[in-house]
Amino acid sequence: MLSGKSNRVKESRKTSTTPQKQGSTRGRTQHRRTSKDGRMSASTDAPPSVINTEDPEDTETLEDEPYDPTSSPESKASSKQHGNISNDEESHASHRSASPSRMPAPPRLCFGLALALWIAEILIVLSLKRFGMLNNDFRLDVAVKEQLAPHIERIQLQLEESLQLGQYVDQIYAQFNETAYSSLAYLTQETKRPGYQMATAEGAQAQYPIVMVPGFVTSGLEVWAGKACAKKHFRQRLWAAMGGARSFIADRDCWRQHMILDPLTGSDPDEVRLRASQGFEAADYFMGNYWVWNKVIENLADVGYNPSNMALEAYDWRLAYHLLEERDGYFSRLKSRIEDMHRVTGKKVVLTSHSMGALVVHHFFAWVTTSTSEGGRGAGSKWVDEHLHAFINIAGSHLGVPKATTAILSGEMSDTGLIGTFGDMVEQFFGRRVRRDLWSSWGSLWTMLPKGGNALWSPGFDMCEEWGDDDLLCPTSQVSPLIAMTDASPTSSLAFDGNWSETMINEAITPFILKQEHENEGTLDFLTKFGGGFGENSSSVKLMSFHGDTKPSSRNWHDPTVTPLPYAPKMKMYCLYGTGLDTERAYFYRRNNIEPVDEGGLVANITDPVLKMDLTVESEAKNIKLGVRYVNGDGSVPLISLGYMCADAWQREDSGLNPSNTAVFTREYEHHAEFSVDDPMRAGPKSADHVDILGNTEMLEDFLRIVTDSSIDKVNMDKIESNIKEVAQKINAHELGGLRKKGKSFRLFGS
Repeated sequence: MLSGKSNRVKESRKTSTTPQKQGSTRGRTQHRRTSKDGRMSASTDAPPSVINTEDPEDTETLEDEPYDPTSSPESKASSKQHGNISNDEESHASHRSASPSRMPAPPRLCFGLALALWIAEILIVLSLKRFGMLNNDFRLDVAVKEQLAPHIERIQLQLEESLQLGQYVDQIYAQFNETAYSSLAYLTQETKRPGYQMATAEGAQAQYPIVMVPGFVTSGLEVWAGKACAKKHFRQRLWAAMGGARSFIADRDCWRQHMILDPLTGSDPDEVRLRASQGFEAADYFMGNYWVWNKVIENLADVGYNPSNMALEAYDWRLAYHLLEERDGYFSRLKSRIEDMHRVTGKKVVLTSHSMGALVVHHFFAWVTTSTSEGGRGAGSKWVDEHLHAFINIAGSHLGVPKATTAILSGEMSDTGLIGTFGDMVEQFFGRRVRRDLWSSWGSLWTMLPKGGNALWSPGFDMCEEWGDDDLLCPTSQVSPLIAMTDASPTSSLAFDGNWSETMINEAITPFILKQEHENEGTLDFLTKFGGGFGENSSSVKLMSFHGDTKPSSRNWHDPTVTPLPYAPKMKMYCLYGTGLDTERAYFYRRNNIEPVDEGGLVANITDPVLKMDLTVESEAKNIKLGVRYVNGDGSVPLISLGYMCADAWQREDSGLNPSNTAVFTREYEHHAEFSVDDPMRAGPKSADHVDILGNTEMLEDFLRIVTDSSIDKVNMDKIESNIKEVAQKINAHELGGLRKKGKSFRLFGS
């Protein structure tokens, strides 16, 4: 069938008229001219892997040199038989007819194909993980390489012959209707929704107004000002929805220049303004039919909610929280929204969040109640209790996530390690350093670094069942590192291939590389000294503190292990999250060597990033895969971060972190994956996955009871499926101590 299609393509080329070819050529020539004049080139300190894929002539170095059509007289003769064509057409025609073995794909096409295959591979991996079908013996990269790699070259050639990637992306984008799935799903799944069932059987009705705060990366970002290459995307999404994918594929460099923040200010780069999409559409669907908040919105509509009594307050999820207010006035708008709903309805508001949104709300509570002289809004210590009926955090990452550490450290996380064959192809276009530079510029990722220091993360009781000298992550000392180096050697001599100062090398990089085990606090210290390559000049390092504080301040308002809950004795707090999924917890790393300088390998030439995951470390017994140790969690956030504060620290008076004894209820949902015809790409209505939890029918029922007061007694109690209480007790009994107030009790904000 493939050969038949190829013949049809060739036949259609033979019958093409000369004017059509000239029009096509003029379009290509004009496109290249525009790219040269209008697109801003990469800065001089850009990573080597960031190359110009717009035009090979603008690129100094490429992995594959473009094929020179003039070296093939046969190709020239072949192309001229189709008519009188221009020199530019000659080169394109000869390029098409050249032997595949001598003809690398154009960079843009190669990247688009690689990215498409890479995304497909990611989706397969995530689907297999959700359904519990991915084990330590399975190698997707090997399977794909064996089955698909022999056909890649032929597919590349046929794609190249039949279309231009940019035109192809535009065609797909124009024909893709992202609202079709939403409308169809609403009609076909109505009677299955908990909201419909509760409204019908129990008469559940809207009671309290609702404000939703989304999490990390799940809401759209739009272009409001940009460089020449992005002006055509004005008020269109550069992140989320099909527009974001289209922009990334069509011009990766342009996309990166607009998504990255200024690492020294933490805000917009020159000439660039990306702002959050607004309304429910900002985070109802991420892309296509991949829903985020839509299931919640549908079920709320079933019991009588509408835009007059519920709202979604999206924000630029890249920013450090201080800058959300300073640049966008986000917390002022959130405060006004809550006050307006309270005034209009005469009822207190239910504030709800997902994932990182819980940390945004923690920061908001401190900001709104702290005096203006200390950097807050000065609304008074009683504001939260007077305006909020409940705070529902769904999959809240209260103690951060370990993978934020690896993202900032080396531009990696478990899913980048799981991608093999085509991950290598994409690496040259969007490599570790490019990812690291991008992610470390996002202040929000710094706020998600693991919180609580060694007191919470080093005891390791959420990870270790046995301890031994041969286990770097669970040693007999019972002090577990976050990162273990597999090639640490104090006798090694190190050479560095990077633009770092001697101070940076001697005081930060070298000591970290030579040490074998790095606990939570030591790793955070390195990140703050390194600062994504900018050291202590990094905006995130200047704005925030990450461990060691004993008193609340604006630098740690996002940290619930230091900043207590507000005065809210009447407010109820609900922690709703999933369990039963493998989740990243600790990592094996090695130096990012270019190559040994001598045969003995004692001298390492280290490039940037200075470290990378050691994908060779495996242990089925210890749940280690591709250098990552997994523990119980929701697939993104480990159990200790989801539940320790909710099930333990906020329940204990001696923690000092819930001074007004706000009622805190913990509701866990065990993961049960199942196939659903209505939603085939997700893990079913009982999935506890980090995002799928927003469509979990048990969670939705509990959520609806809280906001409607229908049989509220069913949710005003703990429902714990995991061993979080046991883990918390062991942590608190460890010599490092757990969380306890030090010295005087924490004062209430605004008092």
